[in-house]
Amino acid sequence: MRKEIVVAERIGDAPRPIYLVGNADYEVKNGQHLLTATAVFPSNVPSIEDRMKKHPIPHVNAGDAFFGVWNGIYLICSEEGFYGTLSNKGSYEAHIPIPADKRITLELAVTITESLNQGRFDVKANFDARYTIGSRELMRLFGEGYAIKG
Repeated sequence: MRKEIVVAERIGDAPRPIYLVGNADYEVKNGQHLLTATAVFPSNVPSIEDRMKKHPIPHVNAGDAFFGVWNGIYLICSEEGFYGTLSNKGSYEAHIPIPADKRITLELAVTITESLNQGRFDVKANFDARYTIGSRELMRLFGEGYAIKG
């Protein structure tokens, strides 16, 4: 079942920076938690501004792109009753430089891969995310992390 999430109402206490705006679509399908959202990376954020003004190819850096993905993971976790997320590892493939100040689609899939019965965390999960404009994939980010069920 598909659900619409009002990002501003749900992401208020997430770690900053927050790059997701508007509404996001969320559903669980075949064991995957799927979120489609809109990201905007403002050019006045220092880490982005530096790459807009000082780099020969203006772009949003991978670190800020990961923050957008983590914003999406936060929304999924808040829907499913998880908290205390911690990324274990991640990687990315950059295809086209991500522009600042543009509306970009984030498609995120989170799959719980393991239930943990010991230690501080309850689940281990993989994430796979894509930033796109239209049919053009800008960047793919993927990795794994942990969360607490609460």
